[in-house]
Amino acid sequence: MSSTVSYNQDDSATVCAVGGYCSGVAVGTAKIIEAEYLGTTTLTTSTFSIAGSVTRVGLNFECPVPEGFVWNAGPYTCMINVTTANANLTWSSLYFCRVSSSCVSVATIGSKSIGIPLDTTGVKSGSIDAGVQYASAGDKIMAVLTINNSAASTQSAAIDHSQFIYAPVIPGPSKRSPVQIRFIHK
Repeated sequence: MSSTVSYNQDDSATVCAVGGYCSGVAVGTAKIIEAEYLGTTTLTTSTFSIAGSVTRVGLNFECPVPEGFVWNAGPYTCMINVTTANANLTWSSLYFCRVSSSCVSVATIGSKSIGIPLDTTGVKSGSIDAGVQYASAGDKIMAVLTINNSAASTQSAAIDHSQFIYAPVIPGPSKRSPVQIRFIHK
């Protein structure tokens, strides 16, 4: 992932609240987790619950984009480490949304049906390919994970914060080292 930035999942306070954002999906008993550029990972656990026989937002990852970064086309990837599995839950869809500094959904960066069962512990990963985004100052990336519950009763699972979100946002020209070009006239 040479042209991407990694965001470490951690326990920092988030600016935005849990939400469906660009997904349009209702929220379950969801968790929102801050993911910081150049942050450090804090190994804590987040548990989420989904009511019986529905698909709901189970997890959000808020990823602030540093000022002056360019939002390129490329893969957006979300990784989770399931620490408490549940055979009735499936990670059904992944959305990456562009959210304003006031936490309003501005655009859908991309979305994809994932269909990954959460019946075993361990790392699960979902990716989407997306085009260039023309972000405003303060915009952030919001990863939205929808979870399907196939059981009639409320079901829960848990993840720890040991994984990453990858996005093709890179320092823009104002953040890079100056490049010198030498012209030779003959």
